[in-house]
Amino acid sequence: TGAPAGSPAGTAPTVQDSKQNADGSTTTTQQGQDTYCQANPNAAICKQKSECELHPDALGCMQVGDVPTLGAISTKTVDGATFTEANIIQNLGCPAPESVSIGGHAITLSYTPFCTYAESFRPLVLAFAYLTAALLIVGAFKQS
Repeated sequence: TGAPAGSPAGTAPTVQDSKQNADGSTTTTQQGQDTYCQANPNAAICKQKSECELHPDALGCMQVGDVPTLGAISTKTVDGATFTEANIIQNLGCPAPESVSIGGHAITLSYTPFCTYAESFRPLVLAFAYLTAALLIVGAFKQS
């Protein structure tokens, strides 16, 4: 069972052990699981593994200060330009203009106005994202 009610935090679970006496009566003892397992190492409750023993790499079982190592950042070269996961968005730039022929007339569609428009709103989008994140954090602290 869990620690007795009113026990300080970190108190070990207790084990209640009942034994049948020769006269037919029952003797029940209650002791800490550590003490019980020292005396009865083959008992089923003493062989159970904790979650951290079963899953040592689980986030909740990591020791404070342990930082998992990440793999190398992948790099890819396309048409002479080198891209990494960190800079792929900045390196894309604006697409080249498209040429379309309609009724024998060549029309060039440029993406430049759209790119300029999007680039001008980038700081606003980032500011809105930061503000939203800050409000989420403040809201989480208010609830707790």
